[in-house]
Amino acid sequence: MAVASRSALWTRWVCLARWSDWSTSKLPYLGASTLLLASPEASAVRVLGILGTVLFWAAFGYGINEMADRDCDLLAGKPNRAAVLSPLSWASFLTLTSSAAGGLSLLWAADAAAPVIVGVGLLLAVAYSVPPLRLKERGVLGPVAGAASQWVLPVLAIS
Repeated sequence: MAVASRSALWTRWVCLARWSDWSTSKLPYLGASTLLLASPEASAVRVLGILGTVLFWAAFGYGINEMADRDCDLLAGKPNRAAVLSPLSWASFLTLTSSAAGGLSLLWAADAAAPVIVGVGLLLAVAYSVPPLRLKERGVLGPVAGAASQWVLPVLAIS
């Protein structure tokens, strides 16, 4: 029974990260960017670490947005993937994804710049989604913050 419940939780976390919403557009682009920007002597492990960082970073950003939108979505009658999870599960998901993104960046980064950029990107994802800032509701700041957190900063971290 414990294995089944862990499997169900894992499935809910993958849904919470909205993998299907971004994996087919983000991962090929960032994978190509990684291969283009990585030095020729970069090991496969380093390249996989970079991609893992971006994967967990994106999962964090999409997951925290889904959690922050929970009440609005429910009022609008829109399904929300975070609504079926407990606060402990949200906290565990956010801790796992942010720690994995930051931790992996420490393993492959040549200096402190990439981990700092990853940290800024994670904080920007919080500012984008969570009150009181909730940049997504602040006109042009919403799309700019979203693009910076999910596209511009990952490419900067990789480079």
